[in-house]
Amino acid sequence: MSVKVWWGERPQTGYEFDALESLAHALKSCDDSYSLLAFFKAGTHEDYNEIDLAIFVDQSACVVELKTSQNRPIHSTRNGPWRYGDGQQERYGGEKGNPAAQLKCEYRSFRNTLHKHRARYLRGNKPSLAARRQDWNKISTFLVFWPSLPAGSIIAKDDFDCFRRHWGDVLGWDEFLDQIKRKIWRRPLPIELTSEEIRTFAEEVLGLTHIRFTEHHEVDEISEPGESERTEPSMSVPPTSTPMLKVLDGNPLIGVLRRLLRAKRKLFSALAVLSAIGVVLGVILWPRPIEAPDAYKYIGRDREIKVRIEVGRIDRRDSDIIVYDARLDPGDPDNFSLEINGTPSLSFTEGSVILVGPTAIGTSESGLAQVELEPETLHQLLDVRRF
Repeated sequence: MSVKVWWGERPQTGYEFDALESLAHALKSCDDSYSLLAFFKAGTHEDYNEIDLAIFVDQSACVVELKTSQNRPIHSTRNGPWRYGDGQQERYGGEKGNPAAQLKCEYRSFRNTLHKHRARYLRGNKPSLAARRQDWNKISTFLVFWPSLPAGSIIAKDDFDCFRRHWGDVLGWDEFLDQIKRKIWRRPLPIELTSEEIRTFAEEVLGLTHIRFTEHHEVDEISEPGESERTEPSMSVPPTSTPMLKVLDGNPLIGVLRRLLRAKRKLFSALAVLSAIGVVLGVILWPRPIEAPDAYKYIGRDREIKVRIEVGRIDRRDSDIIVYDARLDPGDPDNFSLEINGTPSLSFTEGSVILVGPTAIGTSESGLAQVELEPETLHQLLDVRRF
């Protein structure tokens, strides 16, 4: 149907330009409409990252990290830098030597940007339909090697969350072109973005430029007006020159009117006091914490609650920490996990009791009930109880 392309800047390497042009031409023959956002920066606070490519199609989206293989086999490691596998033990990728960890950070930055700025580009009641950050978790991730993933490469996909459960993959370029045209990778977001909403997100939120590739491998910028802003007609009433109470001076009803106004003020004051008392009681009595093994009952609800966790196994994955409740096996479908992003230093160990929240309950990539904490909210939402 159609392919629209935006970018933040012209790529600094030739293979990135070639890859984007190749993708745009390959998708023109598809029945679906694709929107490609390339070579831009996104994120909030500490998770600001450069993103090579993001793709919208139907009600789905994915983030793509482009790498060049230099026709040398690549061997992955779970936490440390990846290396070339041709016997020289040379580190792959320079300072950013773990492409899986890099891709996970980019996914998080893109997801958080979509969530934080949703009111700027979504129309109607859509912002309320995707109000929780967990609502945007179903963004797929691809690590793609140009021009191919060389023979002899060893990538242990099960070591990395971003390649698990059919929502991400490591591919050579030709395999990626075939995969992106298929529906198997698409996981529905809570809402489908219209073409105008994608344009607003790309141009007004991210500051990208709309482009198209010419037949001569050149780029033209596209200038098109957005949806025009509508101005509502004024509903104001011209002020009267004489105040109402002055008009009523001398009328026997004026005393009654003034007494009613005074009574109204007293009523508002009483309601304000009752409201303040309600707030204090709410802070003291609500929300009452639930036990972590029961958290699955609250998945997807708008209600924010506190969760009491008896700390069991603590896993480190890439730059994150996963905490499981000790009362259930980590593989139990009713278990609860707490994901803490950004390599935090922990003030608790196995056997501690902690309270998390109040927050909404989402799901992890494996379907467990989960709360995810970012570095900026860790101290506000995590309370360590020592008993």
